[in-house]
Amino acid sequence: MVCCAFISFILACFFGLFRSLTGVFNPKTVKPLLWTLSPSPAAVTAERFSLSARAKSVSYAVSGIRFVISNEHNARIHIAAAGAVMTLALLFKVSVVDWLILILAIVSVWFAETINTAFEYLCDVVSPEKNEAVKHAKDIAAGAVLITAMGAVIIGAIVMFPYVTNGIKQGQGGIDYAQLVADNLCLVR
Repeated sequence: MVCCAFISFILACFFGLFRSLTGVFNPKTVKPLLWTLSPSPAAVTAERFSLSARAKSVSYAVSGIRFVISNEHNARIHIAAAGAVMTLALLFKVSVVDWLILILAIVSVWFAETINTAFEYLCDVVSPEKNEAVKHAKDIAAGAVLITAMGAVIIGAIVMFPYVTNGIKQGQGGIDYAQLVADNLCLVR
């Protein structure tokens, strides 16, 4: 560790001496960037908290979700799949923990779909003409949705499999995991 610090110090001294002797990288001779990132005037002045501003923010978010649902065919497929999963979970009386897992899987797919839609629209604005790099970026974002959806299907199958098989065997829904764990703990002793 000390050796690395010592080598870094020697290199910094060498490059500092080189820069001062040659004038290379002199701030006076280097052309400034043509643009700089500067905060917007709204960002400079701190905005006070208000409920009306928060309500407006929520209305924008709801408008965005409505836009995704009305303009993206895959979003409608996600709605149907989420509805089917929730209906099965209600029928089989899924435990609270399994509900949480299923909800996280559904939310992750929706998150990926909305981000993908935003990314695609942004790409279309930035580069309206055909661009191979933009095509790859959009394909990658769509691939992220596919990966998330496949993961959600796997999660749903793993969570729902015991309920479905138990429901078929016994003619009733669900497994009481707490009772199952308690029974298994009693058998171990």
